Amino acid sequence: AEITQLEEESEAELAALLAQKDTVETIISAAFAQLGEDVVPILVDHLAHEQTDVRRWAVATLGEVGPPARDAIPPLLDALRDSDESVRDEAKAALEKIDRMGE
Repeated sequence: AEITQLEEESEAELAALLAQKDTVETIISAAFAQLGEDVVPILVDHLAHEQTDVRRWAVATLGEVGPPARDAIPPLLDALRDSDESVRDEAKAALEKIDRMGE
């Protein structure tokens, strides 16, 4: 019974930490998007990060930057060949946002 309770507490703590992580990422993404082209080189550097969630976040944030992220188009095209499907999907969406918003 104690082990089950510890497992449940651990799962609840993990869920809370993941929710906090998502909240922080959302806030940072919004701030980066507002900064525009100045953050593009920083985000592009993170497209090569070893952690999938960091690459996915960088790609998605470039999409939120929109047309000012045009310089990131070549690395985003490379991200279409990322080993992770979610990064590839985000790269496609980001390219569409950068292009569509610039019309």
